[in-house]
Amino acid sequence: MGAGGLAEAEAGSEGIRNLDATMRIQPGKVVTMDYTLRLENGEEIESTLGKSPFAFSYGEGTIISGLEKGSRV
Repeated sequence: MGAGGLAEAEAGSEGIRNLDATMRIQPGKVVTMDYTLRLENGEEIESTLGKSPFAFSYGEGTIISGLEKGSRV
């Protein structure tokens, strides 16, 4: 687990991969994650690394559905 007892996740071409399969995200829980968004040519256009992580309340439909589904383990 990462700092503060949170599971760590990696995002790659295959999507988000949970590094701690014992963690289960329940509806209403706040999920935080770091991410880096790159264009197909590798140019970085946005990142949370070195900043506050992205946070959302799971299961409330406040983010892109694919990201929410991908964060589920």
